[in-house]
Amino acid sequence: MLQTNINFRNVFDGPSSQKSQYWACLELVALAVVVLVGNKTDLEEHRVISEEEGREYATRNNMLFVETSAKTAANTSELFEVVARQIAKANTPAASQQQTATATSSELPTSQATA
Repeated sequence: MLQTNINFRNVFDGPSSQKSQYWACLELVALAVVVLVGNKTDLEEHRVISEEEGREYATRNNMLFVETSAKTAANTSELFEVVARQIAKANTPAASQQQTATATSSELPTSQATA
């Protein structure tokens, strides 16, 4: 899981962005479930990265995306459920060896679940 603070732009534009791109580009990503976690949704009034922007960034970098609040525990259980479903899906007999672990938008929690 790659956790980012949704209240600071530099996590998308600076070295943190480069780190997440590096991890997402590793060949092991095809065998792993990589989730970008937009944290601190409890500080909505300080938000500078929209949920849509986070989701688009994750999609471009072959990651899942979930927004959470560690402080309020919003979406933390859902985050681990998404990861568990993706691992189970990747390990089914019907899964091809080159299948990447991606989730459909219907499997991911929405920002409304964080309220």
